[in-house]
Amino acid sequence: MLATLIPFFDKDMKVCAYSLFSQRDNYLLNPAMQGSARNDGAATVSGLDIIQKIGIDTLSPGTDVFVPVGPISVFSDIESQTGSMRGRLVLLLDDAIQNNETYQKRLTQLKQEGYKLAIRKLPVSAFEQNKEILALMDYIILDCKKVDVKKAKIYFSKLYPNIKICVGNVDNQEMFDYLKDDESFWLFEGRFYRIPITKGETEVAPLKVNYLELMNIVNDKDYELTQAADIIGRDTALVVELLKVVNRIAINSEVTSIRHAAAILGQKELKRWINTVITKE
Repeated sequence: MLATLIPFFDKDMKVCAYSLFSQRDNYLLNPAMQGSARNDGAATVSGLDIIQKIGIDTLSPGTDVFVPVGPISVFSDIESQTGSMRGRLVLLLDDAIQNNETYQKRLTQLKQEGYKLAIRKLPVSAFEQNKEILALMDYIILDCKKVDVKKAKIYFSKLYPNIKICVGNVDNQEMFDYLKDDESFWLFEGRFYRIPITKGETEVAPLKVNYLELMNIVNDKDYELTQAADIIGRDTALVVELLKVVNRIAINSEVTSIRHAAAILGQKELKRWINTVITKE
């Protein structure tokens, strides 16, 4: 299983949600599996085991996790698969969903059971023919490269005022700056600040979990330097990079510990350094 947690940010660059991308087989290493008739687990919600390994409480408190469900897996026993995570999961549909009575009843049932719903990859031309489906959604993710999100927000504010608009595929700072102060847009996702939390075939990589914890900590305006320093201390690569930076600053001072190094940088500069280092990864 290969899986990645992609963060969604608000206008202040604070992580407020994650989107789960998972692939049961690594087709880059095993291209022969692509297009085969092999059972791909379509009747299960793929990637939930990754969240269970991490522990959903490891993620920033109050954040939602968007979990893709397909036109088959939406009818699976989602309730038993998700367990206690239900309150923080958003079931993410796409344009493969069909607007008919069977799907409408199932989605209504899931909402009544406490699940939140979202949809993505829905072209503008399909908005009208999916009115009943859209009326059940809590969120919609709009690709700003394919949809004029400024026009789309007018459409949704009139017909679906309770739906939260998330803007995806924001590729650069200029586009983010153009959109971020528009209160119609709830969250943003894009390559220029994407920080994938990648998991291996069977084990959760502790290095990436450290990065995730650091991001969660520095999201707080008044975070504890010592707490961030202790997490940095778990990872040799982060320690080396931090000491390189601090040694250039503290030329006449001996750095005695990771906590000391963090204190030399201070809250603001340490947060900036953490964001830079993680983005590079």
